Amino acid sequence: MNDPLLISKDRMVIGGINYYGDPIENHEGWNVENEIGKLWNRFMYLYFQKKDAISAIINENAFYEIHIQTDKDCENNNEYGIMVGVELKDIVDMPEEMVLKVFGERKYLAFTLEGIEIVENWKLMSEWIDKSEYVIDGDYVIQKYDERFKGMDKIEQSVMEAWFPVKEIV
Repeated sequence: MNDPLLISKDRMVIGGINYYGDPIENHEGWNVENEIGKLWNRFMYLYFQKKDAISAIINENAFYEIHIQTDKDCENNNEYGIMVGVELKDIVDMPEEMVLKVFGERKYLAFTLEGIEIVENWKLMSEWIDKSEYVIDGDYVIQKYDERFKGMDKIEQSVMEAWFPVKEIV
């Protein structure tokens, strides 16, 4: 795993669909049959059906999966919010089946994960941040999938990014 890049984002608007609950209750890990896989399937179906009704998409080949801890019990009960979607240039009207989420201006440590790192290196990223001059500054993590991600069945040839909101230790 390479060291992350520090990136700054102005307000970030994501349009997509949500899930709340235990996403791996029925199928563990990176599996298209767990709730995250099902969420992606629903989103991609809607996205291709409704894409013309979604204006202001920044990059039609970049998709985001955001994991949001909504309260302190998330760590104990494995229930949290997940959103999948696309980044938009601004707040726009969306098809009724979809929602918007707005993230304020933030700095992120962006880790690039390749191949098997995608499914195995999450603890290493947290450890890297714990030893750095940064602290986590939000209860979420953003995963970015673009044309470098080839699919769950081709994970060895895939690349994705994991963005952690951070601030410098003062």
